[in-house]
Amino acid sequence: MIEIFKKIVTDNNNQICKKSCLVSQTSTLRALLQLVSISMIEVAKSDIPDQEFDLSNYLGRFNQPSDGLPIEIINLLVPSIRSYIDSSLCWGWFKDSGDRDNQLSEVLTSWVNFRNNTTGHGVLDDVSVKEWHPKTEQLINRILTTFSDFIPTLDNGSLYLISPKISHRILKTPVFRQKSPVIIKSIKCKKGTWILNGQVLSDINAETFQVYLDEDNIFSLDSEKNKEKYNLSEIIIKNQEYTIYQNIPKRETETFEGRRKELDKLNNWINDQDSRICLVYGDGGYGKTTLVLEFLNRFIEDRLD
Repeated sequence: MIEIFKKIVTDNNNQICKKSCLVSQTSTLRALLQLVSISMIEVAKSDIPDQEFDLSNYLGRFNQPSDGLPIEIINLLVPSIRSYIDSSLCWGWFKDSGDRDNQLSEVLTSWVNFRNNTTGHGVLDDVSVKEWHPKTEQLINRILTTFSDFIPTLDNGSLYLISPKISHRILKTPVFRQKSPVIIKSIKCKKGTWILNGQVLSDINAETFQVYLDEDNIFSLDSEKNKEKYNLSEIIIKNQEYTIYQNIPKRETETFEGRRKELDKLNNWINDQDSRICLVYGDGGYGKTTLVLEFLNRFIEDRLD
């Protein structure tokens, strides 16, 4: 895929309008950063102990990924990947390339700020185009060099990581479509089904698409991690003892007054075998969360019948 990205850069540069070229290069850079971060996540989840990194705060943000998200993920994973796999990987990301004033992580952070202030939430003027048109191309080429080990090779429709520094594997996340890289627009889980919404990286036909992911995709929390988040509780209901796994948060307040009527309604609901869902509604700040947590904690403390 390195050669594919290089060809895309060349095709972008053939555009007469520099502003249009910058827009295309920006999309290329976004797709490349997403690809690298996903490759690194797949490698880390396979080859590095879980306790060495925590992606839970990052994976959920793929429901609407920002330009800065892949950079944050790379920042998190590079130290662990170097410690457990190969110390020479991702050389130049931090201050280890000899050019301390031009480290890749900091330059990309400047690019994110530029994106937010211009094309994202501002105006892209000629001065910005003149500065960032060559900078963006340079960033793409630097990423292709720095993360060459995490950019897969295309073979018979599958993407393979074949670097001698990391174990060979097929990249499971669908980041290639119609012979082109893709940009992930969102990844969401609806009723247990994982859906990736993406767009083909193309100036001719940037098709939007939707694909379903396997249940054990990299964006779902690992089952072993999930088990650790549950506590074992023994409760008694109508003189019958039950053992349950629960992940109920603690109360939001030590003292709870009133809401007797609402607590009774919740108690009636939990005893109704024909009702699976209960809607607790009200304006912000009225105490919906406090009420529900109080009720659930009373439940596991055997204070409800």
